[in-house]
Amino acid sequence: MPEELIENSLSELGLRTMHIVSTGEPVDLNNWYQKVPDGGKRYLLKDTDHEEALDVYHLWLYWNACEPVNIEKNGSKQPAVIWYLGLLDEINDTVLSALDCFKRVYGVDPEKILTKKKESIPELEFPTPEIKEAEWVPKRYLFVV
Repeated sequence: MPEELIENSLSELGLRTMHIVSTGEPVDLNNWYQKVPDGGKRYLLKDTDHEEALDVYHLWLYWNACEPVNIEKNGSKQPAVIWYLGLLDEINDTVLSALDCFKRVYGVDPEKILTKKKESIPELEFPTPEIKEAEWVPKRYLFVV
């Protein structure tokens, strides 16, 4: 049986989970590692399991999302970028990476940066879109829209 992706989810807390299974041989980690967005690779955790009775191999990949997403808003999808602010990350680099990702993926400049608490983003060294608070944004994340 070829490898099969059976879960690819983004939790409300910003954690991306991929669960891949294969029968007869282990899942090729290198193949799936290439599918992890560059921004998330530094936070990547993996877990494996082998169900011997069924000869089924499992691979779980977890990372703090740093990637393009769609936000459901009033029944339609709005393009956005979710970006994790790690404890040791520089806020300027994080915001710049998120803004750059949005521009590269969608081809336009973003209009806003959404964060749980506006004061979590200090004065930056470069011009930014409007910064707004949104209660639904997970702690330590930015949404660029």
